[in-house]
Amino acid sequence: MRDELRARIDSLINSHAVVLFMKGSKDRPECGFSKQVVEVLRRLTGGDFVTIDILKDPELREGIKTYSSWPTIPQLYVNREFIGGCDIVLDLFKKNELHKLLALKKATEKPTIKVSANAVQAFKNAQQEGDGSEVIRIAISPNFEHALSFDHKHTDDFVFEHDGIFIVIDAYSAAIADGLSIDYIEENLDAGFLFENPNEPPLVSELSVHELKTWLDQSKNVLLIDVRPKAEWDMAHISAAKPLFAMSEDELNKLDKHQPIVFHCHHGSRSMRMAEIWRAKGFTKLYNLSGGIDAWSRQIDRLVPVYTK
Repeated sequence: MRDELRARIDSLINSHAVVLFMKGSKDRPECGFSKQVVEVLRRLTGGDFVTIDILKDPELREGIKTYSSWPTIPQLYVNREFIGGCDIVLDLFKKNELHKLLALKKATEKPTIKVSANAVQAFKNAQQEGDGSEVIRIAISPNFEHALSFDHKHTDDFVFEHDGIFIVIDAYSAAIADGLSIDYIEENLDAGFLFENPNEPPLVSELSVHELKTWLDQSKNVLLIDVRPKAEWDMAHISAAKPLFAMSEDELNKLDKHQPIVFHCHHGSRSMRMAEIWRAKGFTKLYNLSGGIDAWSRQIDRLVPVYTK
């Protein structure tokens, strides 16, 4: 392998906590194995990971195999350590070992979970179709996607009993489950489980460029973060914004999770994805700038250049 390629791979792995070399991107996987790993990482990180598309670079595609001494794609690195390919990642996920590698918070005490009578009856009805040996498992992702499934109890599960129905939750889901309520709603021909979780941060709100200008004019305590890469920042930027690429890890760790934060990109899609990632980290007052810097340039400040990528 060329020294330049090895140095490039070193830089990619050292610059990000979670790096997945894959076919396609996390928004558009181009093989089934890559897609499975992306889905697992989205569930555990809320999307806070970097993907490298090896299909765009034949030299990198072969070089990463040599670098890792691993013959297949995808390949996952966490904190500069090679974890493995699709089968290994899925196995670690099932055993909750991937949660440990990603340093997810783990509960030490049993959470309080309320289950309505309607939900208990729905669980009973569903269990009648099985052999009776399985329990109901609750799983909650870091971005607060709630899921129910039939499973067997694991060693570190917390166990709940409701009128003869046994419900389990793993320690990682339990860390964000205290006060959770589960109900079963039937309305006309629709029916399903309803989760109310008081730990879930508020949703990301859309903010217009006119509202942002008012906030800035009033010197409101708001942080405007530009999520675009440096090349776009150099073409045009809002003077009040801070570029995310220039913010240090120490600076990010010191941010107040209850301060209003507005994200922006070119038109709004990338900044919304970033806002959702921060929401999964516990930030509670997040906004996405509708229309991005393009709307700001056209509607607020014509001195900021309009550009196309």
